[in-house]
Amino acid sequence: MRPVVPIVLLVVLAACSTRRLPAGSIIVDRVDIQGVEKVEAQAIEEKIATAETKRALWGVLEGTPLLTVVDAMLVEYQTYDPLILERDLERVRRFYRARGFYDTIVRAGRVIREEKGDHVRIEIEVVEGEPVLIESVDLVFDDWTEALLSHVDMRLQMAAFRSSPLEDGEPLPRFDEDRYDELKARMTRALTNRGFAYGKVTGEVTVDVARHRAKVQLVVDKGPACTFGDVEIVGLGEIPEKPVRRALGFKQGDVYSTQRIDDAQFHLATLGVFGSTEVEASLDESRRPKAIPVQVRLEPTKLRTVRAGIGGAIGSRVETHGIVGWEDRNFLGGLRRFTIDARPGLVFFPLQASQVFGLDFPKDVLFVPEAELRMTFKQPGFPEARTNMIVQASTSIYQPRTLPTPQDFDKDVDNVVGYREIDGAFGFERKFRFDFWRGNTLYAAQFIKLQFDDPFSYNLDAAPDGFERVLIPYLETIASWDFRRNRNGKLDAGDPHRGVFAALNAQFAAIGDADDIRLRPELRFYQPVAGGTIVAFKVAAGLLFPFNYGDSIANEGNDFTATARDLQLLSFRGFFSGGPTSNRGYPFRGVGPHAQLPFLSQFGTSNELQSTGGTGLWELSAELRVPLTEAFLGVV
Repeated sequence: MRPVVPIVLLVVLAACSTRRLPAGSIIVDRVDIQGVEKVEAQAIEEKIATAETKRALWGVLEGTPLLTVVDAMLVEYQTYDPLILERDLERVRRFYRARGFYDTIVRAGRVIREEKGDHVRIEIEVVEGEPVLIESVDLVFDDWTEALLSHVDMRLQMAAFRSSPLEDGEPLPRFDEDRYDELKARMTRALTNRGFAYGKVTGEVTVDVARHRAKVQLVVDKGPACTFGDVEIVGLGEIPEKPVRRALGFKQGDVYSTQRIDDAQFHLATLGVFGSTEVEASLDESRRPKAIPVQVRLEPTKLRTVRAGIGGAIGSRVETHGIVGWEDRNFLGGLRRFTIDARPGLVFFPLQASQVFGLDFPKDVLFVPEAELRMTFKQPGFPEARTNMIVQASTSIYQPRTLPTPQDFDKDVDNVVGYREIDGAFGFERKFRFDFWRGNTLYAAQFIKLQFDDPFSYNLDAAPDGFERVLIPYLETIASWDFRRNRNGKLDAGDPHRGVFAALNAQFAAIGDADDIRLRPELRFYQPVAGGTIVAFKVAAGLLFPFNYGDSIANEGNDFTATARDLQLLSFRGFFSGGPTSNRGYPFRGVGPHAQLPFLSQFGTSNELQSTGGTGLWELSAELRVPLTEAFLGVV
């Protein structure tokens, strides 16, 4: 009877999770829009209310034994309504007209019964016709000499509007209402970014339907040149006012700029102490005063946090770990941030997942303690208003995961090596926000870092020969450029639906045991495809140029002391691949060079393959992120 229990539970769960439809409902299986060639069909589907029923993994689970229960839990039924379909036909017509198709014909939708009597397929037939193309774009700006930079900016935007994008076989760009409205908004920003707070751009479009041509005329009213007036900050609570005003980046009397207002809102959010921020200028269109008052409305979050947790992992090793931490976002006032975290852990060496699930436990198991204590201090607004100074220090003991796991472990004989590590860092970071290319953010940081590692033995008197103390001071530069956006078109690194992310980590080590240059570039792409599915690509590379180590490895000499030193440095500075954050499906650091190194082995035998790391790295991954429901996302 036991096998029946989970099946019954699944059936009950499905019955509880599936939305019950009203009696007599007709389910829409498919919506086909036919005749679409000159626009994206998906864009039309997103505009209409009639939608097809969505099933997990495109319906492959339906009808499959047991898995059909999962399908019933995740299915999102869409029902047919003739009144809604009629309105959708008008929405399709309006969609085409907004994109310059003034003579598009949208024929009545056909409703076709499927084999299941309560299921239908809907077909909407479209005859697109020819699009209206932009013949000319004229500007009326009488007093342009008083706003020369704004005028140049407008002319450049107009030139781009009337010259691109060009579709195949069309000599001129199409007239698109969204592009037209966006042009007027950008031209208005060209004024308001440069002090003309009341600037406006209006327009008139003359369409020759017979010739399929449009003439656009834009009229500019720049208004008076303005400055920022009184800046009022509301909702600070216990947060000090001075660092908040510095983060704003403007003060009373400065030249008015909507760009600076947007930047202020962005940088206030990066302080990390506000749940919401709103910076709003109070414009009086009737009186048009030249000093524009600004109100900053803030909602602070909790400034102090205590966190604690425990967890475990079963994979290439079996471990349990915990975390205890405290954070103060207003440490000693001035929005200084201080964080301290302790992360104790225990590794059951050499136990692995295959042994746990196969009930093939090793003869000896050594309890290997690991621990890390990390402290971070951040001083905002130093040395300038939007730059942060960061000081970090940490100490830890750990077992390096580059070393092999023995076949028959004997804790009284085999030497389990660990490291005592001390790290320190001092540097500066800053975030930038830009408006071009529809907005993007740039992060830049520069650090001086120091790393010291002292090998020891967890179970014997000392680490074996070949393991030496290592001191590595180095400079680290971090830069990233983020163009990722969510489904609403807003910049969002947490839930990207389209866009590009580029990053570079560059290090230069000198003075200590390692002299080298280490580069780690990375590029990510996100693009939505049909049905809300997102294609995500990641391309990463690594280049290491060692100057005072590595020759013994390349020459394959018999100087075991030099080779041991080079390989130990490579374990800290080289590249490794494999694991959940790298090449998925491979063991941690399981991809890359391996070698039998009895002279640098914690167990002193010659048949153990060690991950030695490499001086070069490339990784390429592609994912399909499929929305199963609004709450669940599947990754292939």
